Amino acid sequence: MSYHYEVVISCFLTGRTPEPVLDTLRWLCDLKVTTSEDSPELSPGFDPSGLHDVPDDDEDFPYQTLRPDPDSYLAGGEIARLRSQIRGFNESGDVVEWGFYARTLVLDDDMGEIYRILELIAPYVSDDGYGGHEREHYDSDQVSLYLFSGGTERVKDLRPAGVMRLEVP
Repeated sequence: MSYHYEVVISCFLTGRTPEPVLDTLRWLCDLKVTTSEDSPELSPGFDPSGLHDVPDDDEDFPYQTLRPDPDSYLAGGEIARLRSQIRGFNESGDVVEWGFYARTLVLDDDMGEIYRILELIAPYVSDDGYGGHEREHYDSDQVSLYLFSGGTERVKDLRPAGVMRLEVP
């Protein structure tokens, strides 16, 4: 039997994030080419067969792991967004970064892809701290946080010891 995980990735990527990384995220989320600001276009000449590789890894991302399923079992459905956002200003003007948000249901066999995606974006995440979470779809006690710090990522399990469940008749 396979397990399914609700995966949420929520972070800002710096305005200096390389275009190949952004294109990889767009492909993984199945963001269509459009002129809307909410779903930015793929770069001209983008070829999904040449996706940006995770450092020290020769494999491409073979699946659109973050593509929202319109028939998802998740309450409220699945979503994926990557958009340019103004996060404030400094002496040079507006601070523009990439807001990335994805919420999807992932089969346990595909969780390795999620960790590769986290590794891909970690060097470009602009804020240290929370970057999302995963939880087994039918087990509310098993939650793991995605944390970013100094260009790296880690997963922290939050499995409470001695959790008592209330049984309602």
